[in-house]
Amino acid sequence: MVERARSAAAFFRECLSRALRARRVEASELAESYLVQLLTDLTSPRRSAYGPDRRTLVDMLREAHEARGADKARIYREIGDSALVGSGVYREWLLHQGMSLSYYETVGGSAYRQAGHLHRALRASPIDELCLELGAKFVGLADALDAAATLGVESSDSGLVRLLDRFQRSGRPWMRGILLRSGLDPDLN
Repeated sequence: MVERARSAAAFFRECLSRALRARRVEASELAESYLVQLLTDLTSPRRSAYGPDRRTLVDMLREAHEARGADKARIYREIGDSALVGSGVYREWLLHQGMSLSYYETVGGSAYRQAGHLHRALRASPIDELCLELGAKFVGLADALDAAATLGVESSDSGLVRLLDRFQRSGRPWMRGILLRSGLDPDLN
């Protein structure tokens, strides 16, 4: 069967919607569209703000601390974006490097909340509500981004082995569920 070509945004929207439902994470239409845009930006050679070889969160936090007004809000939102993409899309890389997933989750959620409060003070609606939602649901959204990248792994043995390795490093319950449904008990040695 031949599948029609779709845009990257349509593909990411479908994967993200499935992952959000599977993780039981409720996101507003604005938040879902924002996440789809973050994913779509990753496919563009012009847009390379995210990923493991970019500015560190510590460097970005220093920049945010030194910034003022709208720049400060923008940098905090970028910190949230970087942490969300890092802990979602690049989770496997972070874990492989021995980096702390909880650090990314804490910094990212806090940065989005800070951005939301700053945007609210600047009367920059609806971005303020979006940032506050992303901050409040950060861990679930990062899990959904990770799950979107993992869709279909249960259909291959090599995918299950990679998922088992990821589960052993992160301990995420949803990964255990996929492994168990696939007939692999991650607690047996």
